[in-house]
Amino acid sequence: MALRKILNKSDEILHKVCKPVTEFDDKLGQLLDDMTETLKNANGVGLAGPQVAKLRRVVVIIIDDKVYELINLR
Repeated sequence: MALRKILNKSDEILHKVCKPVTEFDDKLGQLLDDMTETLKNANGVGLAGPQVAKLRRVVVIIIDDKVYELINLR
């Protein structure tokens, strides 16, 4: 797993349309693991794909110390 840079609201990529996920593969699993680690490191509540420069419709949230991965499949 790796920490990813969290983009701020002035970054251009945050204004682009995300692509739906078409398959759940190792690459997507790695992205979700990285997002989870990044979110925990930032003491955040939620993190979306574009916030780590990945234009995919995925979100990781933490509620009561449980991690939820939301994936918009096509």
